Amino acid sequence: MKLTFLGTAAANAFPEAFCKCNNCLAARSEGGRSLRKRSAALINNDLLIDLGPDIMSASQLHQVDLTNVQYSLQTHPHADHLDLSHLLSRSPGFGVVGAPCLQFYASSATLE
Repeated sequence: MKLTFLGTAAANAFPEAFCKCNNCLAARSEGGRSLRKRSAALINNDLLIDLGPDIMSASQLHQVDLTNVQYSLQTHPHADHLDLSHLLSRSPGFGVVGAPCLQFYASSATLE
């Protein structure tokens, strides 16, 4: 099993965009691993945990291919874990060719 973390930060990511504390200033200065995206993970190449707002940039930054994702598991319905616009962006209407059918697993609160 291969586990790839695409984001490990809280709801506002890190560093906080509007913060000038020493930790946020240092993270901006250091860059790289100090810049943390909101929570998401890929298991093997086909199971995505949390389809959040940073998934596109995280996959590109870390050179992670999401074209084989067949399953998406949502941990909970908060906006930092679920960005429904990504469901559209992987569709033929947006030019995506050959994407596997996505099996979406979520709680009833998330589905509402």
